[in-house]
Amino acid sequence: MMRLLLALVVSSIPLEAQNALYLDLKGDWRVIHEDRPEFASPTFDDRAWQSLTLPTGDIEPFQQSAGWLRKQIELPAGADRSSLVLSLGTIQNVYEVHVNGQRIGGSGDFHTFAASQIPHPRSFDIPAAVAGGTPTLLIAIRAKWVLYPHPDWEMPDRGPYRITSRALAPLDAGEREFANWRGVLAPSLAFGVAYSLIALLSLLAFWGERERKELFWFAMVSLAYVFNDFYVLSQLHTGAEPYNRMGVSVPGIVIGCLIYPLFAHFVATAFGFTSRWLRVALWMGWGILPFSVIFERDHVSATLWGNSWPAVLAIGLVLWDWRRLNWGRTSLADHAFHLALLLQAIGYAELWMLPIGNVHSRLPWAFYPGPYRVNREDLFWLVASTAILGLLIRSVAADRRDRQRLAGELQAGRAVQQMLIGARDLDTGDWKVEAAYLPSLEVGGDFYQAVLGDDGSILLVVGDVSGKGLQAAMLVATVIGALGNPPSRAPGAVLAHLNSSLRGKSRGGFVTACCALFHSSGRVDVANAGNLSPYLDGREVELEAGLPLGLVPDAEYAEGSLDLGRGTMTFLSDGVVEAANAQGELFGFDRTREISGNSAGEIAEAAKAWGQNDDITVVTVRRNG
Repeated sequence: MMRLLLALVVSSIPLEAQNALYLDLKGDWRVIHEDRPEFASPTFDDRAWQSLTLPTGDIEPFQQSAGWLRKQIELPAGADRSSLVLSLGTIQNVYEVHVNGQRIGGSGDFHTFAASQIPHPRSFDIPAAVAGGTPTLLIAIRAKWVLYPHPDWEMPDRGPYRITSRALAPLDAGEREFANWRGVLAPSLAFGVAYSLIALLSLLAFWGERERKELFWFAMVSLAYVFNDFYVLSQLHTGAEPYNRMGVSVPGIVIGCLIYPLFAHFVATAFGFTSRWLRVALWMGWGILPFSVIFERDHVSATLWGNSWPAVLAIGLVLWDWRRLNWGRTSLADHAFHLALLLQAIGYAELWMLPIGNVHSRLPWAFYPGPYRVNREDLFWLVASTAILGLLIRSVAADRRDRQRLAGELQAGRAVQQMLIGARDLDTGDWKVEAAYLPSLEVGGDFYQAVLGDDGSILLVVGDVSGKGLQAAMLVATVIGALGNPPSRAPGAVLAHLNSSLRGKSRGGFVTACCALFHSSGRVDVANAGNLSPYLDGREVELEAGLPLGLVPDAEYAEGSLDLGRGTMTFLSDGVVEAANAQGELFGFDRTREISGNSAGEIAEAAKAWGQNDDITVVTVRRNG
């Protein structure tokens, strides 16, 4: 009864399954690092070759030259040889497969590397004509080192190595291995997302602080890391063919290696190295890499030297800037910034310069926490970029606080200055004074003062301090303070008094001024200290030009007198004649003379509309009645 049941079960199994074949090829293979055609022949004696156990569990040994792997197996008697499939594990680089001396396939063209893919498990049909007629099969694999893969594309060899019937063949082993390897490299995806956020934060900071260009270049470094990680992961499938005829992935190596010159450019920008030639040298030195890759030259040497140059340059820039700092006044954050950049640059140099001298790094290329693989460069840049971005944001915030504080101080200074020298009209009954004062910055270097005397006279001083900003405003305050108690109201004496008051206070600057005393009788006494001469009814008043104030301690200033009559006398600073339009054309003396009879406000607004680039002060004086 049992025999009958067994017969029924066996008879129900398809004929193909009854003839199914499964031969495990794991174990010892013969290996040699030579390349000779006779190694494919089944009659060649390979007993003198070395032994290699497959799968290796790592990247297999053809990393320096071409070589052959051979294994002879015996097929079971009665095995169906019409649908045999040879499955091989992850044999690195390009190879071709021979069975019984006949080539049955390969990983790509062995000579042009066309259609070369990232090494992965593959299966090859063994033609019946090759497998039949002999009890043994001689499998010979010819491989050579021609591909230059990204380290993340070097999947370890875990098999399978077997000969099976097609029904049992692991035809999807390559895709399953890629899927498994994408899981191993999952941290790269996480790093890419983190770098994207870092780049976004840096670009947002740059958007608000356009003058901080180092933020832009820092974002570019992080984006280069993003591309590198995402591009590496995007090629992990059986349809990818990332290599050119030199065995190089052009997008991977060129754009991935942009990290290094971008980093050096960021360092140069962060430390204020603005030399155009420095940047030309940086990019031309690195440019040998893309040139050699795109035009298929000696890309190995070009890659090593091209990437070493930006790293060495970055080290030099960091050390040079660090050396010129005043260490006693440098904050801990500044030292930390320099240290972070220096360590990162040293890491780059170690990565690319040691192979030039055939020296192996003491640091592993990757770390393996649990089932995952973490690239050293990704890990180091995540730490460094987080620290660098934090220090950059801190610096930007500190600069913004300083600007806000300075803006507040300037605003307060502007208010005080307006109180001191604000353009106020004056009507004494005998004289009508109109003034317009338009500083180009928050605080200005022009000034105007009209002091009414007990006898009805008006002492008028109009001047301009060299320079701009707070320093000029402080000198204006000194001049106005000295005008509060002059020893005499005579214009020449007033200018001499101001000149004496500025002794030791001008800090290398000087003051031009024109002083006039308007008597109730209509007579005007005028003295000039390097300022523009006033205009009277559209004509320039001829005055002896004295030295500007603050240059010579005992300078004297000659006076001239004239009768104003019913005319208008106009005093102005050089901000009027030196106003320039978009084409660089000055407002000039001719236009100033033509409108000198207008009101102070009209003259000032005309100059401003033309193109203000300096403080503008205009004062007009008319006699009433």
